[in-house]
Amino acid sequence: MKQLLPQERERVMTDFVKRMLTEKDRKLAAGLPEPILSGSEWSLQSLVAGLAYLCEEDCCPLLSTLACPTLVIHGTEDVICPLAAGEELAALIPGASLLPIVGCGHAPPVIYPDVISEAIKRMVGMDGELSRQQPF
Repeated sequence: MKQLLPQERERVMTDFVKRMLTEKDRKLAAGLPEPILSGSEWSLQSLVAGLAYLCEEDCCPLLSTLACPTLVIHGTEDVICPLAAGEELAALIPGASLLPIVGCGHAPPVIYPDVISEAIKRMVGMDGELSRQQPF
């Protein structure tokens, strides 16, 4: 993807979006504005830099040091970054919770914004309850 992007941006991005969404996701995304999923608003330089970052950075050694409420949200049908990666991420972060979105591909916040916002509200609410119970 990184090598083809500069020469064939449109094809690469079309293929990425195709792989990013399940059939169910495509139906739900039918009314969304085109730039949200296509990456057409991003410059080529930004896309290449983002891919380079994803390939080069490994933050896994830092995950065990996180001390904040963490909710890992992951589509169960994500073929770009499989669910096992989300499960591993949640396992490496102390106290993290995993929210698998059944039938969803690589874009849960775009396809299921209400589910995601409700999950975040629940997580924030739970953290508030816990902090009120613990003395400072």
